[in-house]
Amino acid sequence: VMGYPCAVGISAPLSIVRGAGQAAECGILMRTGEAFQGFRLVKKIVLDKTGTLTEGHPIVREIEAIGGQERELLA
Repeated sequence: VMGYPCAVGISAPLSIVRGAGQAAECGILMRTGEAFQGFRLVKKIVLDKTGTLTEGHPIVREIEAIGGQERELLA
């Protein structure tokens, strides 16, 4: 039994921890409590063909030139 002057002050963090634990059991991992709270506003989740989440804009991470120069590809 725990006495606390403001029940909401302790119940909110506990509900976040409990919800994050339940999400983790379903394979959903979140880095922060703010991310978990913001998740309620999500209407759609889009996965690319590999099944990973994207940032919403394409990024070139690496270029490997085969039979040419990287500078020619970027020109």
